Amino acid sequence: MISTKNEETNGAKRSRVSFSCRIRQVAQFLVVLSPVVFASPAFAEPVGKVLAASGTVQAQGVAGGLRPLAQGAAVERGDTLTTGADGNLQVRFVDDALLMVRPNSRIRVDDYRAEGSSLHSVMSLIAGSIRTLTGRIGKSRRDTYLLNTPTATIGVRGTDYELRLCQGDCPAGIADGLYLGVTGGEIVARNEAGEFTLRAHEYGLIRNK
Repeated sequence: MISTKNEETNGAKRSRVSFSCRIRQVAQFLVVLSPVVFASPAFAEPVGKVLAASGTVQAQGVAGGLRPLAQGAAVERGDTLTTGADGNLQVRFVDDALLMVRPNSRIRVDDYRAEGSSLHSVMSLIAGSIRTLTGRIGKSRRDTYLLNTPTATIGVRGTDYELRLCQGDCPAGIADGLYLGVTGGEIVARNEAGEFTLRAHEYGLIRNK
């Protein structure tokens, strides 16, 4: 469930997402990263490159088996990227999108294509938190960009946003659900309850059922 509240900004009303936690708590809980970079597939295909990796960071490919990820390593279509408690990962994709994966997180690259007119970006956040700056696909082919989570599916309109998925693994007092924050552009969250848009500098929570 998502709800909104109106607030006055220079005399004008603005809709803002509201939830059981205070906005300040949620903004602090969502990890805000600097955009500055540190120095359904049947086969594996490189779709990105690791810009930075620290701690325990691994990829599991479509054929199974784990491989460690380090700076310069390829990220392939179908990979599930996993970070440990000490892990951080940054990946640059072939359309110049940037993905930052925080500790204790898992995200799967379901499909990624940026050749000619074939532009698709489909990923699934399985656990933890990410921040992403969309590339050419998110800016020019928004209809082919999807980020799936157990709580909702995210579409974009050229953006910089972050997600934190809580499934009984977040600090005490933090409700389970999908926390969302938008730095630039806007995102559209959809599930069986409907659709909701978040714009720059707005935060939200979609609670689990």
